[in-house]
Amino acid sequence: MSAVVVIARLRPRAEAESSVEAVLHDLVTSVHQEPGCTRYAPHRDGATGEVVFVERYVDAAAYEVHRNGAALAQHGARLAATFEDDVRVTVLHPLLDGSGPKGEL
Repeated sequence: MSAVVVIARLRPRAEAESSVEAVLHDLVTSVHQEPGCTRYAPHRDGATGEVVFVERYVDAAAYEVHRNGAALAQHGARLAATFEDDVRVTVLHPLLDGSGPKGEL
């Protein structure tokens, strides 16, 4: 089985901008405890202000655990209040076996 990389883009609601970092801190702390999650790192797009998550799971089953897991359920209401509904998720699968850390995410 191969790793799954996910890029998720979320647009903060204008009225909730001040709470973005607190919501993300709590969410990330929870998700980092999920089995099979090897990366869950939010970043800010300097051009658009969107929050861009770079996520990595050991396999598709681990990603499904995340999608249906307690962390997203627990923080769902706060996420909905903080971010617009137009979340964009891209699921990536590696094309080639990389040579060490440079060839894979």
